[in-house]
Amino acid sequence: MLFLLAVGFNLFVFFFRSVLISLDVPYASIFVQPVLLSLLAGLICSGWFVEKRQNLIPQADLISSKFLAFAIVLLGSQLSWSDLTLLSPKVILALIICILIVSTTTLYFGRILGIKQSLTVWVLVGNCICGPTAISFASRIFKGENPDLAKSIWMNTFIGIIFMIALPVVGAIFNCNPQEFGLWAGASLQSTAQVVTSASIYSADSADLALILKSIRIVLLVPLIMFLRFLLISSNTVNVTVQSSSNIHRWKTLYPPFLFGFLALAITYNCFDLVIIYFREIAWLAPFILSTKLFFGQVSSILLSVAMFGIGFLCSFEFTKSDLKLFLLSAGSSLLLVISSFLFLTMS
Repeated sequence: MLFLLAVGFNLFVFFFRSVLISLDVPYASIFVQPVLLSLLAGLICSGWFVEKRQNLIPQADLISSKFLAFAIVLLGSQLSWSDLTLLSPKVILALIICILIVSTTTLYFGRILGIKQSLTVWVLVGNCICGPTAISFASRIFKGENPDLAKSIWMNTFIGIIFMIALPVVGAIFNCNPQEFGLWAGASLQSTAQVVTSASIYSADSADLALILKSIRIVLLVPLIMFLRFLLISSNTVNVTVQSSSNIHRWKTLYPPFLFGFLALAITYNCFDLVIIYFREIAWLAPFILSTKLFFGQVSSILLSVAMFGIGFLCSFEFTKSDLKLFLLSAGSSLLLVISSFLFLTMS
């Protein structure tokens, strides 16, 4: 029952959102967020089905884990390493430096504030890469509790919307040209919708460049996750529970199977791109490959949103004083990315 409810609700939300976008309803892609709406719907259903909640928990757990894993695997089809060639090495290096500054600073202050390590990692990955999608990806590597995952996602989205509105105003104050603002928005805002909207508000010429830089940040998702995992394991600040008698269990803990699926799909699609570029005889395959890529991207978004329904159902969403620390860390981390990317990308 819960499975059908989660899938049906999300299909309706995605259909409703697509209708609004097709009708050119202003900012529909920003304020109709399937991930957040699904989280909220799951939370509401948890309150409705109080008497049956215990019986439905296994279903919710299955939805949240399996759907999220499949969503992440399909996300691999959206990575395009050729995007790295669209900008100068100087810009890409500046972006990497900004991400490293934000990552190390957020880890430091997360420890000072006494925030759980998994939460700190979710916050910085969400800010540095691509919002809720990156947070969901990181949650499969750095394990934590579902209520914390839900809070980190809504905080990330809320803060991202604030900066989405604020950046064009600040850009106008500092008299940024369209290219400078495109680089700034693409390097600092969380979700793709926020990047495109903010850049479009500032100038029609900013959106394309912002989207390219945003795509490069998405390509950096796995390298950043692996860097953080290596960094934290090397410093003995992350606990990896493994059974010494089982090498298979140890490898699954360090490198979850979905990660290999994600990388396999990413490599496959990028190999297709290279083959089509260098072998013109099979260029007729390009439209088919592009259509499957778009299809997998849409399915991945729906699966991610369905998984959020399960996570919302499993949550008991209560705010505590420690959540204020989390909000300050998330806001501070995002602000640091905004400032550092402005300094490195628009003033260099």
